[in-house]
Amino acid sequence: MCPYCGEDVPAGSNNCWKCGLELDGDTDSAAASEGMEIETRGRTAKRPQRDCPHCGEGVSVRAIRCNACGERLTTGGGRNWIAAAWLAFVLIVIGTVVGLVYNYFANFEAKPDPGRLTPVKISRAQLHQFYKADSSGGTKKKRGLWQDRHEKRFVVWSSYVHAIEEDSSISLGDSSRGKADVRLVLKDLDQIDTRGLKVGKSIKYSARLLDYDKQGVFSLDLGVVEEETD
Repeated sequence: MCPYCGEDVPAGSNNCWKCGLELDGDTDSAAASEGMEIETRGRTAKRPQRDCPHCGEGVSVRAIRCNACGERLTTGGGRNWIAAAWLAFVLIVIGTVVGLVYNYFANFEAKPDPGRLTPVKISRAQLHQFYKADSSGGTKKKRGLWQDRHEKRFVVWSSYVHAIEEDSSISLGDSSRGKADVRLVLKDLDQIDTRGLKVGKSIKYSARLLDYDKQGVFSLDLGVVEEETD
C-alpha cells in the first residue's frame, strides 16, 4: 500500500502509480515502518500541492498521476524552464555579437594610404627635368635618387585624360592633345563611372609614384580622383 494515498501498489514498485510518491521498492515494509511517521506529518504539515491541469483538483507537486481523475501529470517543468533560460541567454549572446560585428563593418572607414596626406610637392615638369640623364652613369645615379626620394611617394597632380585603356589604366598629359606622360591606375576602378571620366576631361588626382621609364612616362597607382577641373 502507498504510504501517502493508500492505493495498492505492486511489490517492488519505485513510484506509486496513482500519486507518484517515490517508494523504496518494498512497499509493504515501507508502509509498516513509516506509516506512523507519514500519518503524523500529514496532520502537522501540509504537503506542497499544485492544481491538476485536467480536473483542477489539488495534487502533490511530486505526483505523476492525479488522485482524482487518474490522468498523467507533466513533469520536468523546472528542467524545461532552465533549458529555456539557457537558450534565451545563448540567443542574446549571439545577437549581441552579430550586432557588434554589423556595427563595426557598417561604420568601418578604410584608413588612408600611408603617405597620401603628406604628398611630395613637386610638379611633373620638375621631375622630368631632374631625371633626364645624358650618360649611363648619370642614369644609374639618378635611379638611386628616384628610389630614395620619390619612389612610392604620393603626389597631387592635374592632367587631361588622353585614353582609358582596356586594363582600366588611364593615360594623362598636360593638355588634351599633347603627349601623354602619366599612366595612372586607380585605387577604385568604379571612379571611372562615378566620376564620369572620359577623354579630354581635366582631373586633379592623388596617386603613388611607381616608375619613370626611358620614354619619360610616369607610372602611378592607388589613384584617387579628387575633383574634375573642367
